[in-house]
Amino acid sequence: MDIKAILDQVIIKEEYPRCLIEISFDIISSRGNIKQQMINSACFALVKASVQIYDRFYSCSVVRKKKIS
Repeated sequence: MDIKAILDQVIIKEEYPRCLIEISFDIISSRGNIKQQMINSACFALVKASVQIYDRFYSCSVVRKKKIS
């Protein structure tokens, strides 16, 4: 699922019928999966800007290491 699809699901669009909500990202460096960082940043930006959303959301990644025997 891409970031736009996630934001389309959580923003209460009825509160902003004639508005454009735009989120841009400045990527300075990357040490892993940038998509999770962008999703978390988008949630924080929406909450900080007081945009009406259904619920807060977050993203994380899980690493499964192979057991060495």
